[in-house]
Amino acid sequence: MTKLQKEVTTGTDSKEDLLLTLKPASKGSGISVSISGKGAVQFSEEIEATVRQVLEEMGVTDASVEIVDYWAFDFTIRARTKAAVLHATGRDEVVT
Repeated sequence: MTKLQKEVTTGTDSKEDLLLTLKPASKGSGISVSISGKGAVQFSEEIEATVRQVLEEMGVTDASVEIVDYWAFDFTIRARTKAAVLHATGRDEVVT
């Protein structure tokens, strides 16, 4: 299980990207995903499935995710989600 320590936002409001905000949630609350933006009407199910898959792979069980989509590709969604988890858990810090 991966515990999120802080709220983070990754991405941009540029075309073919997204803004993803990842927030810690109380233990046992599960994953909630909210999607808005240009691609949301057509692709919200696919976006949510991708985000949930990445969170599961990374061991995140309780979180709130807010996404504003600007027609992001699948690989971009995956990268932004992974970066958010790493930053929210402090695992993105370099140790020398």
